[in-house]
Amino acid sequence: MKKVLWIVGGLIGLLIVVALAAPFFVDLNDYKAEIAAKAKEATGRDLAIDGDISLSILPTPGVVIHGLRFGNAPGGSQPDMATLESATVKVAIMPYLTSNTVEVEEIVLEKPTFVFEKLKDGSGNWQIAPQAAAPEAGVTPEPSAAPADGGSPMAVVIKSASIDGGTLIYRDLAAGTEQKVENLNIDLSLDSLTGPFQAEGGANVANIPLGFHIKTGALDPSKPMPLDVSFNLTDAKATIGFVGQVDIAAVEDPSKPIVTGKLSSKGEDLAKLIAGMPNQSADGLPPIMAQAFAVDADIEAGKTNARTENFTATLGDLNAKASVAASYEAAPSVEAKIAIGRIDLDKLLPAGEAKQESTEAPAETAAPAQPAAPFSLPPDVTANLGLTVEQIVYKGQAIDETNVAVQLAKGVLTIKDASAKLPGSSSVALTGALTAKDGQPNFDGALKADSSNLRALIEAFAPGAVKDVPNDRLTKLALSTGVKYNPAQAELANLKATLDQSTLNGGVVVALPDGVQRKQMGIGVGLAVDKLNLDGYMPAKSAAKEAEPAQAADAKKDQGGNPLKALAPLADYNANVDFKAGALTLNQQQISGLRLIAAVANGTLDVKELSVADFQGGKANIAAKVTDLKGDPKFDSRFDVTAKDAGRVLQMAGMGAQPKGKFGALTLKGTAAGTPVDVTYDVNAAMAGIGFQAAAKGTANGIGQGIPKINSTFDIKAKDLGPIAELTGAPADAAKNMGAVSFAGQAQSGADDLTYDVNLSMAGIGGKGTLKGKVTGISATPQIDTALNLTADKPAPLLQLAGLAGPKAKSVGALGIAGTLKGSAEDMALDLNLNGVGGTAKVAGTVQMPKGTDPNNPPPIGFNIALSANHPEFTQLLQMADIPSSGVKAGPLKASLKAQGNSKNAKVNDLNAAWGNSSIAGNASYDATGAKPMIVANLKGGVVNLTPFMGGEGAKSGGGGSSGGGTTAKGKSPWSEEPLDLSALRAQDADIDFTAQSLIMPDQQIDDLVAKITVRNGIATMQTLQGKIYGGGFNLSGTTVDASTPTTKLDAKVAVNQIQVGQVVGGGIAGNQVKGPLSLNLNATGAGVSQADLMRSLNGNGNLDGSVMIIGKMEQQVGSALLGVLGAKVKQVQGITSAVNGILSSYTGVDNKLDGTFNIRQGVLNTQDFAFVNPRARGTAKGDFDIGGWAMNMLIDLFGQDAQEAFMSIALNGPMTPTPKFATNGAAGATGLMGLTQQGGFNPAGLVQEIPGLEKLPGIGNLLGGGAAPATSTEGQPGAVIPGVGSVPGVKLPGGLEGVLGGNKKKQEQQQQQQQQQPGAVLPGVGDLFGNSNKKKQQQQQPAQQQQQQQSEPGAVEPGAALPEAAPVEQAPAEAAPEPEAAQQEAAPQEAAPQEAQPEPQAEPGASEPGAAPPGEQQPAQEQQQEPGIVIPGLKLPGLGD
Repeated sequence: MKKVLWIVGGLIGLLIVVALAAPFFVDLNDYKAEIAAKAKEATGRDLAIDGDISLSILPTPGVVIHGLRFGNAPGGSQPDMATLESATVKVAIMPYLTSNTVEVEEIVLEKPTFVFEKLKDGSGNWQIAPQAAAPEAGVTPEPSAAPADGGSPMAVVIKSASIDGGTLIYRDLAAGTEQKVENLNIDLSLDSLTGPFQAEGGANVANIPLGFHIKTGALDPSKPMPLDVSFNLTDAKATIGFVGQVDIAAVEDPSKPIVTGKLSSKGEDLAKLIAGMPNQSADGLPPIMAQAFAVDADIEAGKTNARTENFTATLGDLNAKASVAASYEAAPSVEAKIAIGRIDLDKLLPAGEAKQESTEAPAETAAPAQPAAPFSLPPDVTANLGLTVEQIVYKGQAIDETNVAVQLAKGVLTIKDASAKLPGSSSVALTGALTAKDGQPNFDGALKADSSNLRALIEAFAPGAVKDVPNDRLTKLALSTGVKYNPAQAELANLKATLDQSTLNGGVVVALPDGVQRKQMGIGVGLAVDKLNLDGYMPAKSAAKEAEPAQAADAKKDQGGNPLKALAPLADYNANVDFKAGALTLNQQQISGLRLIAAVANGTLDVKELSVADFQGGKANIAAKVTDLKGDPKFDSRFDVTAKDAGRVLQMAGMGAQPKGKFGALTLKGTAAGTPVDVTYDVNAAMAGIGFQAAAKGTANGIGQGIPKINSTFDIKAKDLGPIAELTGAPADAAKNMGAVSFAGQAQSGADDLTYDVNLSMAGIGGKGTLKGKVTGISATPQIDTALNLTADKPAPLLQLAGLAGPKAKSVGALGIAGTLKGSAEDMALDLNLNGVGGTAKVAGTVQMPKGTDPNNPPPIGFNIALSANHPEFTQLLQMADIPSSGVKAGPLKASLKAQGNSKNAKVNDLNAAWGNSSIAGNASYDATGAKPMIVANLKGGVVNLTPFMGGEGAKSGGGGSSGGGTTAKGKSPWSEEPLDLSALRAQDADIDFTAQSLIMPDQQIDDLVAKITVRNGIATMQTLQGKIYGGGFNLSGTTVDASTPTTKLDAKVAVNQIQVGQVVGGGIAGNQVKGPLSLNLNATGAGVSQADLMRSLNGNGNLDGSVMIIGKMEQQVGSALLGVLGAKVKQVQGITSAVNGILSSYTGVDNKLDGTFNIRQGVLNTQDFAFVNPRARGTAKGDFDIGGWAMNMLIDLFGQDAQEAFMSIALNGPMTPTPKFATNGAAGATGLMGLTQQGGFNPAGLVQEIPGLEKLPGIGNLLGGGAAPATSTEGQPGAVIPGVGSVPGVKLPGGLEGVLGGNKKKQEQQQQQQQQQPGAVLPGVGDLFGNSNKKKQQQQQPAQQQQQQQSEPGAVEPGAALPEAAPVEQAPAEAAPEPEAAQQEAAPQEAAPQEAQPEPQAEPGASEPGAAPPGEQQPAQEQQQEPGIVIPGLKLPGLGD
């Protein structure tokens, strides 16, 4: 037994050894041919193994085959249906030995390619059949063996199967299409051939990376199989999936669904998903598509029905819900309901759609289409569709409650409802039925539209379209019409519409072309409107006028000069139109019974009738035919129009309202034929009311194409031209005054020329004329040879028509022009003589107007002419031209010049002009060919009197060199704050060389003037600017004005030498009594955007020197003037006049040497060393003159010959024309009398006004400011009233002196109360001067304390001091009496600047004035004896004392 076991064990071991060693001794490649034969026997296809076949046993038995190819079916596009680089199969042995199970451990296909083709015969190459073997003769094939009874099927388990780098190709050879799946990678596992299955992998499908996952349950016919399928589009970040079950058993049971589950899809960007699809792009997709999307639906489908429930779809904020149910067991039926929330078409429409719509070129006529398949609707299908959209947004407007209900039954598609609510309380609804008839679609329905605010509806979708239509129009619309359509015809039948107050009825039929029998669209229109007020819908005239020029220009451009070409689109149609209007209103005029009958056929428009039954009491009938609409249209028309009132017709034509009967009856009759370019006409017109008759007959060729060829006669007459002129906007009165007008003549064109002979007359103005000549070379360059002679004896109405109305037009006198014109527009010779306005002129030479190629940049106009003019009075010409003048006669004018060049580069030579005793000659040039125009002028004048040409205040003031006058208000800055306009300096460069013996202006005369000025890039430089003026000379050479930037810069260099001060000051006392030379040197710079800016910025320095002599009698004239007025009343005033004479005499009769320097900083001139000195006295001045602010702050001190302290100070404070303040010992601010205010201000104007007769003295008015407004320092101040003198501003009299002088007591008390509020000058003892009879009583009543208070006042005279006699005038400064100690202390010179002068002390309210005695009281006798006769506190007068 043991031996047997050893034998069996040895055999088993041997088998194992053999099995392990067999692969090394058995070569499977030897069986390739047998394998190929078996494969062909089984499939009928060739199998080729190009590589090796290898077999392995351990660790798992397996076979690897390399280079496998499987043949394609006959008719395929390539030899092989399948190829693979290698195939590996590994099978476990033990499961097969132990359980009859084939367990495949691994199947790997490397880079397989499978080609599935639909052959041209419709079969597929995947249809594989075994090769039929021919039976041997006499041998009957045995039936195939059946499995032995009781044998169990073999189980197959595939643990792992994969495809690496596979390719699937599907081709439709008949259609020529191909789809490809590349880079296919699959990992597959199945527990058995009946499942469950699980596969996962990825591939590139149509170049789209796609991942997938598939999982199923086992294939068990007894129960549904679970199914979970998902696809992942990685680039688009989107997924599509289905989770549900498949019940195979339900295929045989109609009551059960085969597929049940949920379909879902979502993604981050729908646009990206679409762009990833084959032959798709994201270009043009609306932005809304680039949003997240999601779709979910419950699906159930069986053998006889299917349905979708809970369908939802979202895209951004767009959402929709739907349910669909279908039955297909017998007659198919579908029920669908779709509900959409809000659709924003502005977001959904492709980007740029609007632009494409507007720029899309008209479609060319399409070639005849191939016959379409017969149209039909399935008779056995029933369908119901319900669609609701809550809101549709289009162009920003909401369309609400859109509903569509459609039913398909028995071959008829019925639109039960298609409606929506539109903006403007509007709605639209369509109903009808679509059927198939003779293989063509036929629709028969009805359309209704209503709007209670049509304007709002139009504005919603076409903003601005009706903005010019009045607001009371387009208010409502009601439309109802039948709608019919088939491929041969569309029709609006039984159309009824109400628009506002108008009702329209009729119909429109459109015959559609089919490309075979009918190649053009045909239109039939029959409409009637009861009434239509066109005025109510006309846009505003301004808008129309703005649109007309552009539209006309575009039309002319597009139509090649023939406006009838606009009718060219009509040539593509055949049409018949019959339109009626019961009443039509246009421009407030109504016509009745309008009828238009017209037809279009074969490229011809035939207006058979355009008639009006009632045309303003007449009638109108027009007939016309336009042929060759596609080519160069031609017309042939006749017209016959009559009206009782031509004015109504003109109003209807848009020429404004006309008075009834003004023009009378209208007749217009004639014919016209041809084209708008070439016309033959015969026209007669008349308006009886104005005696207008016109007749014209002939031909005109080439209208609008240069000079037309004309062969015509014309005769136009009018008894009254006024109404016709009024129509054109010309002054009717002027035209009426022209009287009867006639214009008659003939014009005839030859082969290339035109001869004309025209006569005209205007009886009312004595006007007549002729125009006779010829134009040759019309086709090339027209040449004119014309003689004209036009005269008018009374041209005022003619000038008024030209816009020159008024008295000047009436004073023109006769006008005339006569001469010749010869040549072309490019080179015209002219020789014209003109007379008018009392003068004559002659123009002779040539003018060239060359043609240009660029209308926006025409070439310059050339000329070479000589001009001469003569007139007896130049000023008269200035007045006619509205040029301001001074009224000074300029004298006779005689001028001549020669000009040559062109409008960009010209020269004027031999310029000579003379008027009166003035003359100027020279030449000039202008060159604008460079980067900036250049002006060069070289002019030389003798006497050049500009006075007649200079109007305004300055001119009227006359000459004399007066520095006064002007328009600047007293104290107000003369500098303008307006920006300087020096754009002329920047606009061109210039070289100006001008000399004149004398240049005369209203207020000055410059002799030996030499001016050489250059302008470069906005900078004007006075190379030389000098002359003689005021007996001396000036030189501004080197001064520059830089206007190259908005901030003007000034660099002034001024030298004035030895000018006579008397001539500068002018007339009056100062002008006649002052003489002497002055010199000035100034260097200053500044910058600013205005005059004021510039003055405020000045910086520089300079000096003034010279001498001034005051003529000896001047001071006596001033003093004597005062004495002459007051001396008769008050003898003691002689002391005042003597003092004034003494002051002034110190500076009269001798040369006062002037000398000083100054600096200017930021517009303020400052001097500290100005002095005026003579052997007897001297003076100094220091302080500021604010040039920019036009104000002064100066202190003037007057000294005796050897004095160290000033005997008088004058402070000039405030705005220009300042109010001076006087003081002794250099202290400005003392009070005084005779023009000295309470605050120390000197008011010379007030002095003149208050002292009768003073202004009559020679020159005194100018010196003291006679006639001017009082100085501001005295305005509103109370003043003393002195009998025989009048009111003295700013002076208060002590005590009850005014009552003593006879004033009203109550009034005196009121004045006294007012005076107590103001400090004033005290005049102790003034009562004695005027003879006060109550002096003793006043002395007794005056308290002693008031006397003490009086004695303490500054400048008061010590008790007992005697009033010294007045010293001789000449010795006043040297012999002035010394001041009392107290007065000297109070009036010490002040070192502070003038503007810091201390204010004067204010009197206590109600206090008595120092030295004033209460009424009725009398001072003690002792005190009365000590009182001086006249005291002006604080004022020291030479020779008079305190």
